[in-house]
Amino acid sequence: MFQKIRFQKNIVLENSMNPNIYEGDEILIKKIFFNYVPSRFDIVKVNLNKKSYIKRVIGLPNENLMLNKESVYINNNELEEKFKLIQAEYSPLEINLGKKEIFLMGDNRINSIDSRVLGPFNLSDVVGIFSQ
Repeated sequence: MFQKIRFQKNIVLENSMNPNIYEGDEILIKKIFFNYVPSRFDIVKVNLNKKSYIKRVIGLPNENLMLNKESVYINNNELEEKFKLIQAEYSPLEINLGKKEIFLMGDNRINSIDSRVLGPFNLSDVVGIFSQ
């Protein structure tokens, strides 16, 4: 059966994804209509409390995530992030993600309201994936 893929143009309204996506950039988001299966480092659009966020998937369902100083650990292994980011020193945090939860962070770690503040996101909060 043929499935139509829908894209939505979005204008980025914040600088939390610098240096990869800048405030004012127009990006295409591939809309999610069914169950989203996350991949680490996907850039997604999520809706929460009538507000939209564009963030990067860092932690996947059922993982243990820990932040310590300037490092992210997944299941006690330091995460190697191979994309450009603005590093920050993290407040200590440890969280066990549920089977339908993901941990999102902006690439501008100094200036991002993300899962460090808002907590984990449900997979159902994801409404689109950044189409590069």
